[in-house]
Amino acid sequence: YGSYIYSSTSSTVKSRNWDIRNNIFSGGTMALYVPNTPDSLIDLNYNIYNTNGSNIASWGGFHSSLSVWQAADTTINANSSDAQVLFMASDDLHVMNAAPNNIGTPISTVTVDIDGDTRSATTPDIGADEYAPIADDAKLVSLIGVNGGCGDSATVISAIIENLGTNTISNLPISVDVDDINGNSSVLTTTYAGPLASMGADTVVVGTLNTYSGNTYDFTGYTQLTNDGRTYNDTITALGSVYVSYEPVPVLAYDTVCPSVDSVILSATPVSGTEYGWYDSISGGSLLATGNDYTVSTAGPSTYYVAYENTADSLAAQLLGGNGSAGNAFNIINTSGAPLSITGFSQGPGSGNTSVSNVTVQVYYTPGDFVTASATSWSSLGSATTNLTASAATGYVPVSVTIPAGSTYGFYVGLTSGAVQYTNGSGTPGVTAWASNNDLTITEGKGGSYPNPTFSPRNWNGTVHYGSSGCSDIRVPVGFAVDSSSALAIINYNEADSTTGLYDFWATGSYGQIFTWNFDGTATASGDSVSNTFGTAGVYTVTLTVEDTICGSIDSASVQVTSHVGIDEYALNQLVSAYPNPTTGKMVVLIEGQEAFEGKVQLIDGVGRIYFEQTVSKQTHRLEVPVDLSNYAKGVYTIRIVGEDGEQNLRVVLQ
Repeated sequence: YGSYIYSSTSSTVKSRNWDIRNNIFSGGTMALYVPNTPDSLIDLNYNIYNTNGSNIASWGGFHSSLSVWQAADTTINANSSDAQVLFMASDDLHVMNAAPNNIGTPISTVTVDIDGDTRSATTPDIGADEYAPIADDAKLVSLIGVNGGCGDSATVISAIIENLGTNTISNLPISVDVDDINGNSSVLTTTYAGPLASMGADTVVVGTLNTYSGNTYDFTGYTQLTNDGRTYNDTITALGSVYVSYEPVPVLAYDTVCPSVDSVILSATPVSGTEYGWYDSISGGSLLATGNDYTVSTAGPSTYYVAYENTADSLAAQLLGGNGSAGNAFNIINTSGAPLSITGFSQGPGSGNTSVSNVTVQVYYTPGDFVTASATSWSSLGSATTNLTASAATGYVPVSVTIPAGSTYGFYVGLTSGAVQYTNGSGTPGVTAWASNNDLTITEGKGGSYPNPTFSPRNWNGTVHYGSSGCSDIRVPVGFAVDSSSALAIINYNEADSTTGLYDFWATGSYGQIFTWNFDGTATASGDSVSNTFGTAGVYTVTLTVEDTICGSIDSASVQVTSHVGIDEYALNQLVSAYPNPTTGKMVVLIEGQEAFEGKVQLIDGVGRIYFEQTVSKQTHRLEVPVDLSNYAKGVYTIRIVGEDGEQNLRVVLQ
C-alpha cells in the first residue's frame, strides 16, 4: 500500500484527531489503507492518491476511485486529486510532471520543502517537493537493440522517449553514437515528428546497424530538444555490448600445407556457451565431430563445414501453488556467459492446481528489469491456445528471443481469461532468485493481469525452454590445400654492356622465396633480379639456387655467358662456348665476336678423328650451331672452330 494507518474499534486504543493534508500516497494495490475509520478527524484533504490496484483506498469500506470515495463521504477530500505523479526515481521523490502543481493548502508550520526551498504561502505543492513545472523537457528513457545478442545485417536501434514538459514536443532530433572495439565510429540519427503530448511516451526507430559479423560496441544515445529545461535526462549509454556473428567464424590457420604434413587442425572462433559441429557437407551429410577444433588427415577431403549446434535445454520453476491470478511478471537473468536463446514457456496448472482446457497463454517481454521498464518497452512475444494440467507445466507457448550475455529481460506469462496458480514469495521482485542453473536465473516477480500485475512478490509456476547461443544453422566451409609445388630455378639474362662485361639476371618463372646467385666463383648475389660485371673476356658459368622455405625444397640451374671484354686478343677474334656442357646429347655451339665468322665447326675425339663437320656461312656477331652427340660414345670431345685466321678449340663432355 501507499500507506497503512491502523485504527482500532477498541475504546482503549482508538486513535483520534487525525489531520492528513498535502501528502502524495502512491501505492501498488491501494494508495491508502485504513481498516477502521478514526474516532475523530480534523481533516483529510488536499492529498494526491495514485494506485495501480482496483481500489484507490480503504476508508470505511473499499473505494474504487476518488470520485466514488468523495461521493461516499462529502466531508473529506473535496480538494484532493488522483492526477498521476511522476517521480524522478523510486528513491528520488522530486516531482517531474506538471499535473499536480500548486494544488496544496498552506500550513503555517511547514514553510520549506525537503530541499529547503521556500513553500508558496498561498498555493504550495502537494508532497515533499516544492517545484515549478518545466515547459520543455524530452527524456531519453532507454535504448532498444543495444544489448548485444545475435548479429544481424540490419540490427534495429530504437529509443524510448518521454515528454516531461508542459509543452507538446514536435520535430525532436534523436541520435545514437556507435563506437566499435576496432575504433570505428558512426552516428545513427532521426527526427521524431511527433506530436508528443505532455507526459506522453513513444518508441522511435533511430536507425539500423550491421552487426552480422559480430563485434563489441559502445552506444551513446541523446535527444536534442530546443530550450530543453532538464538536460541531464537527455543521454543514455550502453557500453561493451557484444554481438555474436550470425555465421560461425572459421580461424583460417592454413592456406596450404606441405606434403610431409599428415594432419591439420581446423578451428572456429570460440564463443562462450556455444558448441560447434563439423560436417562433411554444406547440407545434410554427417556430423563428424563437435567442438571449437577438429583434427583431420591431409590425405582425406580438403574442405569441411562448421555450424553452430543448438542444444535444447530447460529450467523448471517449482509448481508449489498456494495462490493465483491471471499471470506473472518476472525477470530472466542470462548467466551463461553467452547469448541465450529463449525458445518457449510452459505454463503450470490453473489456479488451485487444476486442469484447464482451451485457454490462451500469452507471453510479453521487455529488455531490462520488468520492475523499472517503461510501459512502452513491452512487446508481445507469442501466444497459444493450450491445456493446463494439474501438477504439471503443459501450457507451452513457442517464442524466439535472445538475451545477451549478462543481461536481464523481463517477461510476463499469463492467461487472456482465467487464473493460473503461483506461489507467494519472500524476497524482492526482479532480484531474488526463484529458480536457477548455470545458464539463467528466474527471479521472484509480481502476480496479476498484464500489463500491471500488482500482487508482490509472487513466483511463477512453469518451465523456461532455451537453447545454446548459436545464431543460425548456416554451415561455413573451412578448408586447406596441399602444396605440391617445390623449388624451381629458371635463369633469364641479358648482356647489358659488352664493352664492360655487364650482365643482368632475373629469376622470372622460378618458384621459391630465397634466390642465391654464383658467378663462376668470382662473385655472389641474392634476390630475384641482380647484375654482375665480368671484367675479363671468357665464358662463365652462372648458377641460381632457389630455396622454398614453405616446404623446404631446393633447386638450382646454370647457364654459361660470354664476356666480350678484350675479345680481339683471340686468334679468330671470336669467343666459343657450348651449352649445356656437360651434355647428354644435344647441345648448342655459340660463336660470338665483333667480326663476322666464316668457316667450319668440327667434332674431334681424343686421337684427332673428326666425327662431325659442319660448314658455317659468313655471319656476324652471334652464331648458334646445334650439335647432336646422342649417337656417340660417352667421353671427352673437342669442338674445333676453323676460320680464315686460325682455329679455336673447346672441350666438351658427353655423359
